[in-house]
Amino acid sequence: MRLYIGGASGCGKTTLAQACSQILRVPYFTGSAVMVKVAGVMTREELSELPGEILEDLRCCAFKNIYLKHSDMILEGHFFLTATDAEYLDQLLLLQPSPETIVAFRQSDSSRLRPLELESVVADVEATRRRAELVSEQFHLPLKVISGMEDVLGVTLDVSQLFHKQASSLLAPG
Repeated sequence: MRLYIGGASGCGKTTLAQACSQILRVPYFTGSAVMVKVAGVMTREELSELPGEILEDLRCCAFKNIYLKHSDMILEGHFFLTATDAEYLDQLLLLQPSPETIVAFRQSDSSRLRPLELESVVADVEATRRRAELVSEQFHLPLKVISGMEDVLGVTLDVSQLFHKQASSLLAPG
């Protein structure tokens, strides 16, 4: 199964992807890390300075190679998905903890500069939710929404069950 975990910046995507990856023993990839590596730049900021058409070409090739190499994997990002992605993904998962929880997560992560104003976080959460719903509808991919990330272990176990349930249904006789 190929699971996509998405959500607003600082909502816990990487934390959840890492925990699920360890429990399920499948690789996980972050969209921005893949793009930084493929583009040959050092930071996300350098990546954002590249022209859009170059980014799209790099993105298409990079992710298709990952999909072809891994039948079971976790990919995390912000729901900027294409038809090519949809061909390979089985399940979308939207992390949507409260805006206050996201602010707390962002405050505890000094490695990145992110807006901490509640208004900005609310707007980010709403925009991400709309993108997730649009991607799910447009590409006919199932979307599961997880509202709380306060209990990372509990959410990880939920995702593990989802992963195994999806894998079992794919293996079940038709």
